[in-house]
Amino acid sequence: MAISLKIDEKLKDRIQHLAEMRQRSSHWIMLEAICDYVEREEALDAWTHYQETGQHVTGQELQDWLKT
Repeated sequence: MAISLKIDEKLKDRIQHLAEMRQRSSHWIMLEAICDYVEREEALDAWTHYQETGQHVTGQELQDWLKT
């Protein structure tokens, strides 16, 4: 699935500068940023769920893990 993002020139320049410093592509920098954001949000959701229910994992998650 292809997704396009529209970002302003200032941010584009910042990403390009960071990519050059890290010797990575702009695509790699953006993908890493998105992955980090999604993982952080999922962790916050899991923490909120734990605080509300006291459950660390769901029964289904445990069964899926045990199957591996």
